[in-house]
Amino acid sequence: MNHFLLEGNLTRDPEVNTTLSGKTVINFSIANNDDRRKKPDGSWETVPSFFDMAFWTEKVEYWTHKNRLVKGNHVVCEGQEKQDRWEYEGQQYSRVVHVLKGYPVCVPRKAKAETVEQIDDEEIPF
Repeated sequence: MNHFLLEGNLTRDPEVNTTLSGKTVINFSIANNDDRRKKPDGSWETVPSFFDMAFWTEKVEYWTHKNRLVKGNHVVCEGQEKQDRWEYEGQQYSRVVHVLKGYPVCVPRKAKAETVEQIDDEEIPF
């Protein structure tokens, strides 16, 4: 099974590319942090991971405007991994790209902060 579910923050604004056949892809990267224990002293360290995403869509303006897919926003993505391979000047290269299936769930940075501040203790059910 080839499936991923990743969440993180956009590390840069997306790049929009169009193929010769007219299909449009939005390329962006996300990063998330993993806390790991250091072996010698047992303290914790934060290790970032970076992931390249490819989102094929016809609604480019919807996703690239109104603070949806912009640097710093939190996003949840689901899809399949694909390995790209190419040759350049006699050297072989490859990279893994995460191809979205469906739509990314975007949380603008400002909206995320406002959501946390608006929660009232009396509204929490436990």
